[in-house]
Amino acid sequence: MKKIIYLILIFISQNGIAQIKINEAASTNKNFYQDEDGDYSDWIELYNAGALPVNLSGYSLTDNLSIWNQWVFSDTVLPANSRLVVFASGKNRNCLSCPISPINHWETAIFDDDIWQYKNGTSEPPSDWNDLGFTAIWSNGPGGFGYGDGDDNTILSAGASYYYRKTFNVEDKTKIIKAIINMDYDDAFVVYINGVEISRINLTGSLSHNTYANYWHEASIYLGYRPKEIDIDSATLADILVNGENVLAVEIHQYNTDDATGRTWLHFGISTPDVLYFDNPDWFNNPGTASNFHSNFKLNNGETIGLFNPSGVLIDSISMQNVLVENTRARIPDGGPWCIAQTATPGGTNAVICFNGYANKPVIITAPGFYTGSVNVEISGTNIHYSIDGSVPDMASTLYTGPITVTSTTVIKAVSIEADKLPSAAAIGTFLIDEPTTLPVVSVSAAPCDLFNEGIGCVAAYDNAEGWFNKNPKITATAEYFDLDGVQQFVDDFKFEVVGNYSISLPQKSMRFVSDEDYGSNSEINYNLFNHDKPRLDMVHGFRVRNADQDYYNSRMKDITINRIGLP
Repeated sequence: MKKIIYLILIFISQNGIAQIKINEAASTNKNFYQDEDGDYSDWIELYNAGALPVNLSGYSLTDNLSIWNQWVFSDTVLPANSRLVVFASGKNRNCLSCPISPINHWETAIFDDDIWQYKNGTSEPPSDWNDLGFTAIWSNGPGGFGYGDGDDNTILSAGASYYYRKTFNVEDKTKIIKAIINMDYDDAFVVYINGVEISRINLTGSLSHNTYANYWHEASIYLGYRPKEIDIDSATLADILVNGENVLAVEIHQYNTDDATGRTWLHFGISTPDVLYFDNPDWFNNPGTASNFHSNFKLNNGETIGLFNPSGVLIDSISMQNVLVENTRARIPDGGPWCIAQTATPGGTNAVICFNGYANKPVIITAPGFYTGSVNVEISGTNIHYSIDGSVPDMASTLYTGPITVTSTTVIKAVSIEADKLPSAAAIGTFLIDEPTTLPVVSVSAAPCDLFNEGIGCVAAYDNAEGWFNKNPKITATAEYFDLDGVQQFVDDFKFEVVGNYSISLPQKSMRFVSDEDYGSNSEINYNLFNHDKPRLDMVHGFRVRNADQDYYNSRMKDITINRIGLP
């Protein structure tokens, strides 16, 4: 009798095809839902709507319905009334076939603003300063340590180096599986636990109190970025930790003496539910307690996602056509009809408000471009709201009631708003009034505070650039290109960032625009900006507007002249 019941249960769970559904999917994920690597990949959520668990072994997901077994699940049981999220990242991980993480949760043992022992680098510290046996008397004060940039609790005098250390207690080191040290520093550091060097940046060879850093590095947090992350694996941690008192020690070295920063945090991955230390800072990049599922494909707006059973039968699919940034395709309620959700809920109950689409995008009838004196801008559509400050309009924005009289250069963005629908995509046009030029024009607009520092809380992507590769703020910005005849050739949203090294400090900065659907781009640029040099290009993925870099103070023609001379 037991064998018969067992066989019936397996038959039902393996053939309960209708109960496994694609429940939600996002083809954009900008700084919202993070995987275990700290990346923001697109994602697909499955839902078991039935009363029995289902083993997904052999089920597959694809973004190409002609390849049904593109990414296949391993032995994975999805419980009844449960959800499972797969990141469409291209990383190709079947998590339940990976080793199970022994970490139950993460806690923070040491914070940057705790009370530390510290010493200015005016003389050599004792040789055991970074070890448990250290007994000399140093000053005590709250971290961080440094001077010159406003992020220091204890101000130190300028010099090549300084040192700080703090003890912490370990009740049972077998419960501590992994550790992460976060360092916010300017310009170099070495960090130790119990006298063992864990990591160093921008320093080589033997060190003294007069050793200067090999390179310069600006502190991160006061610029709005996360501090440097240092992972300590289980084997290393088991060797260096002891039950009872331990010590974390740091030495900071300068490249030059204009400013300095040393801020340090210590976090532990703990194997039990026991609370041993403290809650993590809000910015802590929690690596989680297990890996996530990752498909071997990435998801693009406009693609169709397919879910197949082990026999290759399509059991569910959804098109991601025309889903705007930060919206998802979702079944509302879970397992129900498809809608568009304004709020993403990966792994949780889907949003309660079901939108059946977007309002129709309005049309700016008056051609964007160059005008003398003024122009009356006419827009067609239903219930139009518009803005002139660079922001995307909403219900609170000005209601369009008739032609807009423009007397100075203005960017107009307009959306339509309809009942039971999400606002339309924005229609955008720049109207340049009395702007004499014989050159092509790129008009750039963004939400207030996104480009420039206009007050507390601004992203200020143009003003906050610091010359760090891939570290400058990135925002959504609209770019319109007008050719030599003043005709608008393209308009779209782009991923915007300031680029360059030293040249970023100049009043005019180089800017990069990249087509990226996470930032609202609709497609590649279907206009050859580089026709003079590369006439065979059909489309362009992005472009830069340059400030001439090293030639900024001179002719500003050197780069383009050398390029033209080098053409065949």
